[in-house]
Amino acid sequence: MNYLILCFASILAVSTGGCSSEPRIAQSVDTAKLLYSQAAIERLKKAIQQRNDQFDEDDKSNEYYSLPQGRAAYLMVYGPRSLQIKKQIEKSESWQNVTSGLSDKEKADNVHFIKTLGDAETIFYPIALNHGDMGYVNLNSRNAYLKDYSGSWVYSYSPPGEYSQANICAMFIYEEMPRQVLPASARNCIHYTDFLIDTNATIFTQRATEYSKFESFKKNTALNELIKLTQDFPGKPVYPEKMSVKVMEGLENEEREWEVRRQTYITEVLSKTERFKKFLHAAYQSVVAEKAPIDGEIDEFESYVERFISADAALRLKRGRSVMGGCSMDKRPITHAANIARLAGETCCMDIFLRAHLNILYDRFERISDGSYAEAGRQTYVRELELTGVNLQYLIPGTLLSSASLAQGHYSGVLDRAGRAISELEDRTKLYRAIESLITDEKLDYYNRIKMVFLARNYNQHLLLFERGEALNNLRKLQNMMKVFPEYIRNPLLSTLP
Repeated sequence: MNYLILCFASILAVSTGGCSSEPRIAQSVDTAKLLYSQAAIERLKKAIQQRNDQFDEDDKSNEYYSLPQGRAAYLMVYGPRSLQIKKQIEKSESWQNVTSGLSDKEKADNVHFIKTLGDAETIFYPIALNHGDMGYVNLNSRNAYLKDYSGSWVYSYSPPGEYSQANICAMFIYEEMPRQVLPASARNCIHYTDFLIDTNATIFTQRATEYSKFESFKKNTALNELIKLTQDFPGKPVYPEKMSVKVMEGLENEEREWEVRRQTYITEVLSKTERFKKFLHAAYQSVVAEKAPIDGEIDEFESYVERFISADAALRLKRGRSVMGGCSMDKRPITHAANIARLAGETCCMDIFLRAHLNILYDRFERISDGSYAEAGRQTYVRELELTGVNLQYLIPGTLLSSASLAQGHYSGVLDRAGRAISELEDRTKLYRAIESLITDEKLDYYNRIKMVFLARNYNQHLLLFERGEALNNLRKLQNMMKVFPEYIRNPLLSTLP
């Protein structure tokens, strides 16, 4: 099922337009807080500028169409009444008759919906503006995607199971709207995104994707021998079984100092020995030849490959494994993605660099468990993209725009993270003004305009934290912009604004 659609079905995902090839960069930047070295950023700037120069804003070879959408009434009912409602719908009874006696939590008289195409089904998603969680209707037919259901019922019914109640999700379709060609400002966003990020490129190699993240990793003798050699360095502190917090903190400081001395020794002495070179190259060849994921100090090993073989070789290894987080505070997936993006940036592997960095920006990682309390601490690192000259007024909207004709490998972003990222830009105002103009653009479909309202809302929620006056002024203007929407969309949207 489409990732972008699922994100929006419960929250919303978004797009917009506008263009600026040269970002306005602050006079002073704390490079110590950046993911990439200044040298890597300079190399990336040159590569990205070349692509920006080649990008043709007037290219009309690809047209992008809006998703099928329209206005409907919606119900979701659990329990014995579900079967009775199913029978009434099959008799084509009216919405009023079918829903008499249902509570407001079980129905909505007017909703906007989109229709998407799955592998063997057509799915109707109601857009939950202020109704809370909503279900969806799944018709087991691809042909239903092309059919106009105006004036008709669609429903999904599940009979009772051993551990579940019967339930029905149904929609009475008032009207399906004609498809619209997306305007040039939106088209250019999608076009630029696919121009900058090859839709056929993937971050991870086949080895990383064909093995379960839960299966046992394979021991590698050559790798373990190398790590044993590099860790044979005197002075490492020993932790007692019982200790006070003060003692533990002291030992941790000692271990950090020991690690600095060890790495200096490896760089200046050990790496120049024939024994180290032999062990390193043997381990590298052995790990590359493995078809299964490797157990052991793989991060440390990959750091030696980068320092003493090449950045290209290290990137090859890191693309051969994916990392799943254990919990909300597990930083390993972000660290792994940052290393891939950094190495891709160092080697100017642009497609990999942008996908890996956008995964960090949008927090697109798998975790066994995740809690919202950890989200604030996960940085977007959007300033790195701004510093490299990426046209963020096209790229961010281009990763969020919905269309029925997106390329298969088009990169899809996440609404809330996008709002936060835009608020952190040095040159945020121009992009936000473009969002405002698209909210009122009648050439753009309602679905994308609704999403841009949510993007603007999320942007201003983040902006309230440090530019309150600007954010409040934006929100007042946003309320006035709601006049362009029909009442069944406008009123619920207004209720979601802070």
